[in-house]
Amino acid sequence: MVENKNNKINLFSNPNKDKFANKKVGDNYSNLEEQVYKIIKDKIIWHEIKMGERIIDKKLAEELGVSRSMVRQVLTTLAKEELLIMVPRNGFYVREITKKEIEEIYEVRKVLEVYAIKRTIPRISDRDIAELEKVFKESKKNLGKNDTESFIKIDIMLHNLIIDNCNNSHIKKIIDKFRNLVNFY
Repeated sequence: MVENKNNKINLFSNPNKDKFANKKVGDNYSNLEEQVYKIIKDKIIWHEIKMGERIIDKKLAEELGVSRSMVRQVLTTLAKEELLIMVPRNGFYVREITKKEIEEIYEVRKVLEVYAIKRTIPRISDRDIAELEKVFKESKKNLGKNDTESFIKIDIMLHNLIIDNCNNSHIKKIIDKFRNLVNFY
């Protein structure tokens, strides 16, 4: 639940009413910058801040109750992740992504994920297999509900279980980057 006092977001609540990560901030993030990063990234991915829109760091800083420099640091990180574009002397804009880019990303993800699955099969534990089955059943249950946000989050959980078990941090980083762009689209 978001508490809005004096137009500031309470960082100890979940701004997106996230059903899957509704935990205390300390359970998920180790510092304030990570909290700010997660909130801003979610605003971009879930289109609270639209594609092509200019991001006003002062407004975000006031809304989140943090410094403008912290917001700028986070925006720079998101620009490196290609969710934002930095225009010198003009600020940050939410990146616009094309259908062609999405198609190309899916091609690359397909190759990487097939490879990750092949690496995962001999390494996966019985506990992780049980978790995969649980997440897969949850995804099937939500498929007919027309709840896009829940479906995406369950899909991410399912893919993360596989990718985490392939024991290749570089594949995980690349897939995470592409996933952000695809989910954002």
